[in-house]
Parts: sequence; structure tokens; C-alpha cells
Amino acid sequence: MKTYSFRAVAVLATIASLFAYANSACAATIDVTVGPNGQLIFSPSTVTIHPGDTVRWTWSSDFNSTTSGIPGMPNGIWDSGILNTGATFSHTFNSTGNFPYYCTVHGGCCGMVGMVSVVSATPSPTPSSTPSPTPMPTPTPSPTPDGCFPNFTTAEGCG
Repeated sequence: MKTYSFRAVAVLATIASLFAYANSACAATIDVTVGPNGQLIFSPSTVTIHPGDTVRWTWSSDFNSTTSGIPGMPNGIWDSGILNTGATFSHTFNSTGNFPYYCTVHGGCCGMVGMVSVVSATPSPTPSSTPSPTPMPTPTPSPTPDGCFPNFTTAEGCG
């Protein structure tokens, strides 16, 4: 009995690890540039991802942040703090929804805002089989009132 229980646990652990590996193998990392060319923007400012994906912000100018929420109202989901050129900050999104974010220094005054939209993965359509054509029935001759079966393949019939 102990051997059976150990095997069952081992099989379940193996299956669980395969699912975890499959989910992590499918996750993507999306890059957003903070302050490209000295501009007070995120580029791109809007990204659409799936649960399990990560957004990585990379600073190309100084004195900016990425903070979840709207200017003046952080919601506490993430906050990079103020960082400078060359820094990176990443956040993994595990649930669907729209996640606005902004720079705490430039969001309110300069419109340095962005949006991460996390949408469910669209399942692949299940292929359906093409129905085979229904064969047309072969007509069976019916007897004439006198009980004769006419021959439709020739000009002959009942006499």
C-alpha cells in the first residue's frame, strides 16, 4: 500500500511540474522604453499581453518611474521608484484586466502615462470534421397498376 501511495504522489508531482513548465514556457516578456530620446513618454504606451506575461521597462532617460494607478492615485500593484538611464524594472501579470500606470514625476504634469491590458488567451478553434456527402438513393421501380415492373433502362416494359 505504501508503494502504491508513493507512486501516485510521484506521478502527480511529475504532472504538476510539467504543467508549470508548459505555462512558463509560453510566457512572453514585452519591452517598454521609459523616456526614449529624452521624451516624457513610455514607448509603446499601451501593451496587450496574456496572464503570466511580463512587462520589462527599460530607462533611456533619467528621473522617471513606472507606478501602477493613475497620476496622484497609486494603487500599490507595483512601483519601480525613480530610476535612471540603463535601469530596468519588471512586473509579471497573472490576472486579466486593465492596469494603468504613470511616472510619479511626470505623469500628472506631462501626461507620462501608459496601460497594460491583460487578456485571456484565445483558445485555438477545435477542428471539425467535414461531413461526408449523403449518397443519393437509387430509385427502385414501383409496379404499375397491372403488377408489372417496367424496365427503365430500355424501351421495353410490360406487355
